Amino acid sequence: MTVSNSPITKSLERIVCKGAPQTNPLGCGEWLSHEGYREDSGASGSQQRVKIGGLQAGFQPAFLSQILELFRYLLSLAKRKKGFSTLDIPRIFNISESAHRIHNPFTADKFATLGAALRLEPETRVLDLGSGSGEMLCTWARDYRINGTGIDMSQLFTKQAKLRAEELGVADQVEFIHDDAAGYVADEKAGVAACVGATWIGGGVAGTIELLAQSLHPGGIILIGEPYWLRSPPTEEIAKGCGAGAISDFLTLPELVASFDGLDYDVVEMVLANQDGWDRYEAAKWLTMRRWLETNPDDDFVKDVRARLTSEPKRYAAYTREYLGWGVFALMAR
Repeated sequence: MTVSNSPITKSLERIVCKGAPQTNPLGCGEWLSHEGYREDSGASGSQQRVKIGGLQAGFQPAFLSQILELFRYLLSLAKRKKGFSTLDIPRIFNISESAHRIHNPFTADKFATLGAALRLEPETRVLDLGSGSGEMLCTWARDYRINGTGIDMSQLFTKQAKLRAEELGVADQVEFIHDDAAGYVADEKAGVAACVGATWIGGGVAGTIELLAQSLHPGGIILIGEPYWLRSPPTEEIAKGCGAGAISDFLTLPELVASFDGLDYDVVEMVLANQDGWDRYEAAKWLTMRRWLETNPDDDFVKDVRARLTSEPKRYAAYTREYLGWGVFALMAR
């Protein structure tokens, strides 16, 4: 495994999503979370960039923030060497999506449709960056006898993926690795390289395609899962209610499809989520959060979960459900 944007070789650069759990509909907040950071549930959706060894920092004073960030990074390395890991997604996702098998608006039948549409051959190697709880790889291993590797930052989701592989009897076909998918390049080339709902790992769609291409056989297929506007929001406030920082963050479906043409890729298949899939992804979080509150009344995170449970049903019904679509697009380089 090669990490092309190693924080040592590239100025120890990383992104910290402040407020992303509140605003991003598909886990934009899945960033490295160090001890000492409060996982803010504010609705600003702003990002703070910290670059160690350079002049840029998201905190003030900049020099002090760089020293503190370097210290935290070295501390995390020391803990990992001792068998501990601070690499994880923000806690709100590990709570609200702990009962999810699929961490995006797809349902099991949509993944089955996608697998059939791709005409997967037995022993095809599939790489999934941001693999979540492993449902795509596990069911495709069962149904199409593919082999695969999944990479995800969530310790909980990675554990659940391994259990799912055992449950379906495909543990010898798929491997799940707890790691940061950003910059991950596989040692063994894949016939299908996927990032289904986590294009932040490459800084957006174009960067993620470029990253996935490094792990792909010539003539292989790239899968990109991405939101799009069902209709353009009339105001920036509505866009932010959908989890976007601005209207310009997402494209309409025709614009998104056309953007792949601009990257010199053919769109060879697509499968789109529907409102039922959105409901299963979003609404399933609410009961999970309520049950968590009932069983963890003294937890320090109660206030954050309570705020999320109170706001999310109203936000989702008013904004995301009305304006935001999502789909997986199969691409082949020209």
